[in-house]
Amino acid sequence: KPLSVAEKPSPVTYLKSIKNQAEIDGMKHAHLKDAVAVCQFLHWLETAVTEADPLTEVSVADKLESLRRQQDGFVSPSFD
Repeated sequence: KPLSVAEKPSPVTYLKSIKNQAEIDGMKHAHLKDAVAVCQFLHWLETAVTEADPLTEVSVADKLESLRRQQDGFVSPSFD
């Protein structure tokens, strides 16, 4: 007898999407720290584009990551 496949959303996905207050507060704090790094990066970028040394996609990405690494509690990039 052939098997049939039922395609339904996983209940695990829904349950993982529910966040408690500690998780929500942690996400807000992480976003604030990242915003500081992004503001520092944009300030650096405004100066760096006027300098003689050309910027590359890699050098710019490395600079942003280095500023994020300076934030307390940094562990690793979210996506690598």
